[in-house]
Amino acid sequence: MIMKSYLLIVFAIGVGLFSCSKDKPDLDFQPLPGEDVDYSKMFSNEKLGDVSAYIPLMDTKVGQVADMNGNLFSQWRTVPDLLGTQQIGVQWGAPGSPHGDFAEQMGTEVWQIKYNCHTGHNYVWLNGYGDDDGNVLWPVNLTKAIFINENTKDTFDITYGGTCASGGGHPYMLFDLYDEPYTIKIWHDIKDPVTLVILKRVYWQQTVTPFVEVENPVWEEEGPKTRMTIHQAEAWWDSDGGWAGNANGDMEDLSSPISSIPSEGYQEPTGENVAYAHDQWWAKGADGDPSGWYAWKLYDRSNNHTGYLKYGWKY
Repeated sequence: MIMKSYLLIVFAIGVGLFSCSKDKPDLDFQPLPGEDVDYSKMFSNEKLGDVSAYIPLMDTKVGQVADMNGNLFSQWRTVPDLLGTQQIGVQWGAPGSPHGDFAEQMGTEVWQIKYNCHTGHNYVWLNGYGDDDGNVLWPVNLTKAIFINENTKDTFDITYGGTCASGGGHPYMLFDLYDEPYTIKIWHDIKDPVTLVILKRVYWQQTVTPFVEVENPVWEEEGPKTRMTIHQAEAWWDSDGGWAGNANGDMEDLSSPISSIPSEGYQEPTGENVAYAHDQWWAKGADGDPSGWYAWKLYDRSNNHTGYLKYGWKY
């Protein structure tokens, strides 16, 4: 089964992988031929570190998410050096007993941290979707990527990833941390892992807002219940199921790129007037904890359902 990234994060029916390269970044990126865009205007402020202080990329951590009444409904786990590949697995699934293992684990998202991409910035990159162990990969092929600074409304085409684009995948979010909100709009294919035939078309969009203080009323571990977070709002459309939840946006008529779907009546999102369906907040680690917590808070706009991280521990 091919996973949807918004569901993997918000409702824990999938999993993520982060791969952190130990090689020195290549600082000699190249723009598109004939391109004359000042990418220094992507942000007006100085870089303030990276998102690893909010997202557990280097530690083995487990989190269990509960509703407002404390009832568990989701669980995640990070696994550094998964399969001996210097990757970090972020596994999601149905929760077991408190402080226990998964009752059921479902799927994998495959990520990589890539340095000095087309814009000169560092990105968390989505390479594809995998099975529970990450052994089988449904690869992702990027067709278009747009970046918008939400403060200035300056818009940049980041489709061309330079050396970062080698191997496929698409930019998921900036690894660099700035005190400015931004939106990323992504059009991509998900392909068969063997034949590389396009299985579905996907439009995915998120707005990332840093430094949002959020209280977690059900947190039962050590450390403060109110923490600084990074907020993520998401929308997802695919050629199989259309818009997920109550997400929606403008559509346009196009020729179908999928052999099983006729071109007559085929439409894809334009990326304009998109309404979000799901939200997640990643929380900064407390004093002495260099990495943060996934799913400090979750919110589904489709049914007004809120969840919070109740249990979290580190190996």
